[in-house]
Amino acid sequence: ASFNSLIVTNGGQCTLGGNWGAVGNGGANNTLAVTGTGSVLRVPVNFLAVGGGGGNVLRIEKGGQFEGYVYLGGNNESVIVTNGGRIVGGSAGAGLLTGGYGGVNWGSPNNSKIVITGNGSYLSGCVWSRLGTSGASPSFADNQLIIDDHAVVSNTLGLPFQVAWSDAGIARGNGLIVTNGGRFFMVSGNHAIAYGNQASNNTALVTGTDSLWNLGGGNLTIGQGTGAASRVVMNSLTVRDNGVVTNISALTVTASNTVNLCGGWLVVNTFTNAPGGQIGIDLDAPGNLAVLGNATLSGYVCPTNLPRVGRRTCRVLTYGGTLTGSPS
Repeated sequence: ASFNSLIVTNGGQCTLGGNWGAVGNGGANNTLAVTGTGSVLRVPVNFLAVGGGGGNVLRIEKGGQFEGYVYLGGNNESVIVTNGGRIVGGSAGAGLLTGGYGGVNWGSPNNSKIVITGNGSYLSGCVWSRLGTSGASPSFADNQLIIDDHAVVSNTLGLPFQVAWSDAGIARGNGLIVTNGGRFFMVSGNHAIAYGNQASNNTALVTGTDSLWNLGGGNLTIGQGTGAASRVVMNSLTVRDNGVVTNISALTVTASNTVNLCGGWLVVNTFTNAPGGQIGIDLDAPGNLAVLGNATLSGYVCPTNLPRVGRRTCRVLTYGGTLTGSPS
């Protein structure tokens, strides 16, 4: 079925029974909206899936609240939380699950997005995100999680966050964007920008004053292959225009992957730039890498734009640790 709408508004309360619900489920251009203070949609058992034939939307806005799991999958599908809307953990303790058997790979997704935007908008519980998950299907591309305009996402359960995860297929062009004062909080765990067998051109961007990605003491790997034949390349983390990425226990940049420092702060406990890994520097607006422990630089440091005389270079600051290696 297509072009259908269900709206929970003016303090209405709706609870979905059964094992699961769907916005789409093979149809296109369907909308489920929860809008207005006191309006609540609850999914106490299993999950609500958003996806199917394209153009399906779950929209939480103006103080409306969704309680439970959300799965996002299919092509050109959306979850939008705006103007003080909230997604909060249900009885199982999860707010948003995108990935695995029920997530962004549901329906061979491309160009699907999750947008949390606006002051007072938030998602809490867990964020198990395998944006661009590639399992049995051939490829998953251009899916995004966007945290914008002072919205807050809080991953409190410690499940892994992977911007792209690949098994048999290819995950490419998927991205996390934290911008305009958006904030993303995590707890300890092992996280990755591109993980698995074949993943390329996947990105995380933190940009703008007050924009923050706090990894809560977790580890982050840019380009984490899972076998000798893995091809996990051209993936990147970019910190730009006073954005901050902080509270990383161990940051590793593997061969043919990049961290770009363009006027922001990257704060880690230990940092390893493996052979073939890259640190990209914007020579117009160089960023700052603060290493609280040990730093090993074995890869490349290269400009992201053409150098001119008199420009500064990136600052690598170490506190209480050692700096080893000589990047080329």
